[in-house]
Amino acid sequence: MTGTHRTLLDELRDAHTPPPPRRPPPPLCPSPAIALVPASPETVPVRMPEDAWGLVVIGARAIDTDAPADPELVDAADLLAGVWLPEQPPADVHSGDLVVRLHPPADGAADRVDVEVLAAHSGAWHTMHRRESLGVRWPHHLIEAVLWHMRGLNLGAFLHARWIAVVHHAATLPPAQAAALLRIAAGKESCRSARDALSDLVGAGLVTVGDTVRRGGRTAIVTEGGVLRYGPGPYEVSTVNELAGEVEGCLANGWYLWRRVRDDRPLAALRTELITG
Repeated sequence: MTGTHRTLLDELRDAHTPPPPRRPPPPLCPSPAIALVPASPETVPVRMPEDAWGLVVIGARAIDTDAPADPELVDAADLLAGVWLPEQPPADVHSGDLVVRLHPPADGAADRVDVEVLAAHSGAWHTMHRRESLGVRWPHHLIEAVLWHMRGLNLGAFLHARWIAVVHHAATLPPAQAAALLRIAAGKESCRSARDALSDLVGAGLVTVGDTVRRGGRTAIVTEGGVLRYGPGPYEVSTVNELAGEVEGCLANGWYLWRRVRDDRPLAALRTELITG
């Protein structure tokens, strides 16, 4: 990653901060992302748009502090951003996504909201966390739960990618060494089934083995099994989300951040084609 790369947080802060006179407003990247943090309180939604099913989280980071504080009074989130999804997508194709849904509270208060956090894994959408009757500071109440579940989802996919790398590396070794390596790895890689959908895109011909993806100054190559390779070593591999988090310096959903170099299309658009095509 180069020193000039602008992170998602930089871009969202630019979009949130009024530009100086005569300077064109910077684009919000990736379009059409919205920032919940940083944002003015009056812009934080307490209801979903009529044409939205939920908000897929694309970037999240907490403020680093050891002192516990009331999130109603003290900011807990440094970044929370997402993209509205128009309808509920298939969970298997969106495996690893974390979605926030906003519901009216039981008493119908217009300035309060019930917030539900869902995760796509094991072929279904699962409710992972729920908070009731929060105000516009709900992102600060939710940030720890969001981070916890994103870490778990990202780790599962990363372990799957590492297992694929082990299998490929074992194929280059003498049989006895290969068998020993696989025995050792099998005891550690306990989340091998938690893959993301990049392998499905490869299987459908929407992404080709050897395609290069880019985010800022960082590139990676799509390899067999839908694994991203970022270096020459046998284990210099990662996943769409885990590697995006490295680039951004926060937990991230890389489907909305990585773009295929040959046509500048975001991986999210290619994933949508898998669903609609």
